[in-house]
Amino acid sequence: MRFLPTFGLVLLTCSPLMSHADDDCERRGEVSGYVETVNLNELLQYGVAAIHIERKGKTFFEGEGVIIGQVVGSHTPPGFPEPLPILNHTIYFSDGTKLQTFGDKVESLISTGPCTFSAVEKITNAEGTKKLKKLEDDGHAILAIGTVSYCPDNPRNSFNLEGTVCFD
Repeated sequence: MRFLPTFGLVLLTCSPLMSHADDDCERRGEVSGYVETVNLNELLQYGVAAIHIERKGKTFFEGEGVIIGQVVGSHTPPGFPEPLPILNHTIYFSDGTKLQTFGDKVESLISTGPCTFSAVEKITNAEGTKKLKKLEDDGHAILAIGTVSYCPDNPRNSFNLEGTVCFD
């Protein structure tokens, strides 16, 4: 499978971006953070992530850890000439907490150079351990906004995280 490197045109957002967890969610948390990864190959990324979750104005969870991302499929929105990736991510935090996301969809991809892109990824399904075990499986609305590079001399990706999560 080859996704991002084949794009030579500008792709715009294929669906409205979300900013709040599912409307049925009564217990929300605000998410912020960042992710920095290196592409090991076209389907696998490895790096660091830092996440901060706040509930009712207080820190609920804060951690930094190792992230592994894997392309698991693709989706081709109507009108798009090529597929956009779907990824799963696993973060192993230093305190032993684990967070997994499933079916994260690249929703926007804009070419910024011969092998670089501006990207928006939407995360809606997640589950965790320890303190993050209280996360519901779905109903989350986290956006990862940043850059992706498939340049051989600098295969690095950088994203800022923002949005909301829903707790059981």
